[in-house]
Amino acid sequence: MSAVTTTDRRPRLDGVVPLTALGPGDTGTISYVDPDLDHSVQHRLRLLGFCEGREIAYVRRAFWAGPIVFRVCDVHMCLRAEQAAMIHVRTGA
Repeated sequence: MSAVTTTDRRPRLDGVVPLTALGPGDTGTISYVDPDLDHSVQHRLRLLGFCEGREIAYVRRAFWAGPIVFRVCDVHMCLRAEQAAMIHVRTGA
């Protein structure tokens, strides 16, 4: 069983990184949602605007390593790090 690394900031060859690799103020474009994520969670995320091609910004992390706040569709939303790690974004870097 492999563990999800939420702090890996290294881009893949195609420039795509997990959403958790962004830092406060960083932005990216959602490339894809990991197909291993539960289908009901994938569906809910899409309904909330976490869709391929959408711009997303890392706003801040809640206290005590709590959820991460992102801005997508001009709305601030919180995600658990485990879920955010399964959303992959293309950055400008």
